[in-house]
Amino acid sequence: MHLSTPHLVPVLSRALAPACSRPSPRRFAALVWRLFAAFAFASLSPFAAADTLQPLGDEFDNAATFSRYQEHGALEGWGSSHIESADINTTSPGHFRVVPTTTGWYEHLRGTHFSKNVTGDFVVTARVFVYSRQNPAGPLAPSVRLYSLGGILLREPRPITHAAPVPYTTAPVWPPQNFGSDWTPGDETWANTSELVGKGENYLFLSLGTAGNSGTRQFEIKTTRRSRSELYFSSNGVGGSREAWLQMVRVGNTVVCLRRHSAAGPWVVENRYPNPDHAFPQFGPTLQVGITAYTDFNSIAGYEAGGPQTQFNANYITIPGAPDLILDVDYLRIQRPDPALTEAVLQAMATSYNPATNQTANPPVALAASPVAAPYLGDNADIALGGVAFSVAALNVGERDASAVLTVTRTGNNTALPLTLQFTTANGTATAGSDFTATSGSLVWAPGDSVSKSIIVPLLGDAAVEEAEQFTVVLSGLDGPATFPASAPTLTATVTIADSPFHQWRAARFGASANLPEAQALADPDADGVPNLLEYALGGEPLSGGDAGTPACALDNVTRRLQLTYTRHRPDLDYTVESTTDLLTWTALATNSGPLATETTVVDPVPLSPESPRRFLRLRVAER
Repeated sequence: MHLSTPHLVPVLSRALAPACSRPSPRRFAALVWRLFAAFAFASLSPFAAADTLQPLGDEFDNAATFSRYQEHGALEGWGSSHIESADINTTSPGHFRVVPTTTGWYEHLRGTHFSKNVTGDFVVTARVFVYSRQNPAGPLAPSVRLYSLGGILLREPRPITHAAPVPYTTAPVWPPQNFGSDWTPGDETWANTSELVGKGENYLFLSLGTAGNSGTRQFEIKTTRRSRSELYFSSNGVGGSREAWLQMVRVGNTVVCLRRHSAAGPWVVENRYPNPDHAFPQFGPTLQVGITAYTDFNSIAGYEAGGPQTQFNANYITIPGAPDLILDVDYLRIQRPDPALTEAVLQAMATSYNPATNQTANPPVALAASPVAAPYLGDNADIALGGVAFSVAALNVGERDASAVLTVTRTGNNTALPLTLQFTTANGTATAGSDFTATSGSLVWAPGDSVSKSIIVPLLGDAAVEEAEQFTVVLSGLDGPATFPASAPTLTATVTIADSPFHQWRAARFGASANLPEAQALADPDADGVPNLLEYALGGEPLSGGDAGTPACALDNVTRRLQLTYTRHRPDLDYTVESTTDLLTWTALATNSGPLATETTVVDPVPLSPESPRRFLRLRVAER
């Protein structure tokens, strides 16, 4: 409804005016102006900053979240996938399942990586399960192919967008730049201190599976700087388990890696980087953080031994081999570390790594051995995400409604932390300024607040007959310990505005002419003295004539009071009986909002008398 334009509403009046000593009926129609106005108020509230990384996490219970991950091969344009299959909440309900082809991370060889970009300090935690593909009779047995593992990988992004030869070919080519590739091997001379960040491979991972001992469950941990890898693997603390909880913590230029192999077991502090035996990768402020899976180094070894040229060729083809890994990830949680978890605290932590043997101590060092860091890591850092959602994803409103009200709910156990998100309207077939008022703002939950919040979008009616129209309300910028149901960066609700019931009636009666002058509210195309809006109110037909449904007026000769009888046909109209003595000032006697199709009689409380010889009644109808 337009805020500044008055809406004309016709009224049908019935009055009894005295003639000499006896009143006589008289019929007339009058017009009454009604002005509708709607006002929207906005307010801004201060709010505390929340954890901007929490929404990057994923519980893997919605297949739609798959599109949020950047896959390394597609991101860098390698032309051939190293993934046989990958999906979320589909093949393995509640999990991210990755089935890699023969592939591996070593020197210039690339594995698989599904990641998101994370800038600054973070804690990333994942629960992973690994299965063998080569033992159908015992799918829970360890892999029989070397270096078949899955877990968390942190990687420095490389400025590569079309790594494979252009035009693409599976034949070996060298050097890559001569064939349109923007991949370069990098400088592996560690003493070259002038090298720019990002040249060569720089990554760090912690994974579970089978490493250097076939048929045995182990973990592998490796740091790679300028494509030079330092790694070790061990079964210490693994206990033969096919599942692990993995955690990597970055603060500044320090990364600590932790693992756990049973729900009741202790968190093991595996290693800290840098250390005297392992150089820190050339990490910039932004890393690709996510899930990796790789398998079957038995089939890759020949490519690795061939140096950069054969490694480059292996990266853009599907390597023949015997891949032997299925990775399931139950969740991936990303968050900011507690401010108390400084780089100095991480550098002081006791770790399990034994430099004398390049192995894990037996028994490994548990997190409890670092009491300053322990309150902020392990289970204490593994915060499950709550949820933010529209209470309804599709809202139906009427054109005559003052506003569309959408409710946003917050769920989960993390309400002790603040949470904010942004909302805005977006045009569809309904457009801002014509059908609704463009609306945007913030929803804010203070610490401890779990009360639902409302978004109010004012609606703007018009006089035109039209189809139902839609616009959307988009939630974005989620900042706090929660995620949308689809773990997507935005969430959308659709608002459908139905034409007013009177406009729908006009469309049904007048068809293609519904917006022409003869179909307007005040028009009387059948010239029966009853305008279209009154025909609608009284159950009449605008094109057929006749007085069917018109109110009846009478005088009770005993009480000398006028009475008006009518039938209410429309729930979207207000029916009001009014009285007057001068046809100028009208007084409302009764407004009917009761059952439909019920005959109603309203009696004038003032009887006719010599002192009051003139009384008039009318029925006034108006759209709500």
